[in-house]
Amino acid sequence: MDQTDVYSTNMFAREIQAIIRSHPRNESLFLYAPFEAVHGAASCLPDCNLPAGDLLQAPAWYIDQQQHIADPGRRVFAGMLGALDDALKNITDTLRKTGFLQDTLIIFTTDNVCAQPLDSETEGAGAREGLQSDNAYPEGFGLGRCRRQPQASATCI
Repeated sequence: MDQTDVYSTNMFAREIQAIIRSHPRNESLFLYAPFEAVHGAASCLPDCNLPAGDLLQAPAWYIDQQQHIADPGRRVFAGMLGALDDALKNITDTLRKTGFLQDTLIIFTTDNVCAQPLDSETEGAGAREGLQSDNAYPEGFGLGRCRRQPQASATCI
């Protein structure tokens, strides 16, 4: 959140929705939405346990929904994810209402993997070692219809 209490996830979603609503329906539209959630703004090097000034932030309303999570940092992280979920829902709803969704391919991915040990198997492994591991793969998914043209490949992305 910035000094005016504007949360970038909400701002990005509103701007994307405005672009979708104002775009002519008969023209193609490419959008790239590099949300900052769900992580802080800067790298955590050299010490991921003390990321100088790189605090996780989310609007209080989203954090308050996560009271069942005991760890305060994880509660804020879950609040950030809740805000991102709402932003994606609002964008998808706008695509649906404007008639764009039926011809839309949405690809959702991340630029990194988890920097925190998640279980006893990874306890003690340093965050950097985990990120550089051959076993660390970011997650992603796609949403959209596959359209096959008469001469096109039968394989969809």
